[in-house]
Amino acid sequence: MPRLTKQQQAFIVQQLACFRSYSDVCADVKETFNLEIERQHVYHYDQSRKTNEKWKEIFDATRKAFLKEASEIGIAHQAYRLRKLQEIFDRQNSQARRNDVLLMDVLEHAAKEKGGVFTNNHKVDMKVSDDELLAKFLGCKPDELPDVI
Repeated sequence: MPRLTKQQQAFIVQQLACFRSYSDVCADVKETFNLEIERQHVYHYDQSRKTNEKWKEIFDATRKAFLKEASEIGIAHQAYRLRKLQEIFDRQNSQARRNDVLLMDVLEHAAKEKGGVFTNNHKVDMKVSDDELLAKFLGCKPDELPDVI
């Protein structure tokens, strides 16, 4: 592995703080410093793995600034996206020759947006009684549970 300067090391830490992948960081180092490095070399500087405390302050400051900057981008917020969809819907709905297909697409997109289809969050709704869960945990049938309060 090549010996990295402090500037190159700081660059790697900052790129990782901005949620860049190891492969992307390697490509950025090659482009910026004309230096080939391996993904394993980048792994050494990943502060999310707590591998090296030396760069923690730079990582934390960069991550905080990145998240603050990302939160200021309007399209990153659901309320903004829904408002824009509403504007498109209103504009199309008020026209004499409205586009019904586009209106349906906007309605579908808004429903998906509101329903969380575009997020990584999943709602788990279990319709199983506490007795059934306990019985499954204990490895018996619900009617075989002891009557203990």
